[in-house]
Amino acid sequence: MSGVLNYNMFSKMSSLNKSVNEGISFSCNHLSNGNQMSIDWDNDKTTDIVKLANPRKTKPGRLSSVQTWAGYSLENVNIPNEPNRHNLKRCFSEYSKNWGSISHDDLKNLINASYPSELKNANIKVLFVMGSSAPLAANMAEALKELYYPKAKIVDIMKAYYADPDNMIDWDKYNTSDETTQRNVNTWLKKFKSKIETLEPDPETGEERWNVTDPPRIKHTGLIKKSTGLQSGGRNLLKPGHTIDDYIIKSIRDEMSEWLDKSGGSDFRIMNANMPAFLTLDDLIIEGSTMRGALSNVLNAMSSTSSDIKMVDVAKRNMYGYVLFSYGKRFG
Repeated sequence: MSGVLNYNMFSKMSSLNKSVNEGISFSCNHLSNGNQMSIDWDNDKTTDIVKLANPRKTKPGRLSSVQTWAGYSLENVNIPNEPNRHNLKRCFSEYSKNWGSISHDDLKNLINASYPSELKNANIKVLFVMGSSAPLAANMAEALKELYYPKAKIVDIMKAYYADPDNMIDWDKYNTSDETTQRNVNTWLKKFKSKIETLEPDPETGEERWNVTDPPRIKHTGLIKKSTGLQSGGRNLLKPGHTIDDYIIKSIRDEMSEWLDKSGGSDFRIMNANMPAFLTLDDLIIEGSTMRGALSNVLNAMSSTSSDIKMVDVAKRNMYGYVLFSYGKRFG
């Protein structure tokens, strides 16, 4: 990536309170020969997908009662001679998840430049990564571990798998939703299926067979991918996109037990200073339903009597969230 400032130099400049003018520019293969992304440490431009010198301010919000922060809001960029209906922000969102799209040092720079002090000062013991086939969220966890939490564990919240596209829908919620939302869901599900129109004789056997005139518009991978055209109202009818297994709950239970064992007899200030906290990470948030659902599942599992987590209410209050990029308006 061109124009990248060495991380150690960046940190040194930041500590001297010097300003760094910077922006992320991106050109996708719809606009040029291949995807091209660069971080400019000298200038913000009107066509930058992320403003870094004068970033659009984000503010924390709550997802399933969990205080969550976003690093940067993606800009709605208008490119001269851009194809009709093209969305550069969507192209950048998809590209940024790929291997090598953002180097490790660049990622650390980006996080460090906007990371909230509330999280810097938290005693994060476990970094929960929203499971994905794309690596950016996992790379974020490694970067955060190096920057602020050297002793933290990294635990993956696995993607849920649905063999049949219809199984992705919570049909009880569907039956109580409005007609417009139901139509949107029906239209979306049809995109996963072939369109069959006519019976025709097999040229070899002469037996009639259905003629498939239109293959699926969306390839079903078994995973819920909301960027495939489902409108926001219909997303609320999707089943959880992630699964919460025993290892996730065990990691919380172990940290709470260790804290109580080690702080037994200490005064309140020492106990409070060493109280464990937990951070859930995702690379990009659109409406927030995916991360909200995962956090809700974690909190519900923690509340179960089988979790056996000591001072579970304290643990739940010390659950936080962080996303690098905000696509929509939730953190605006």
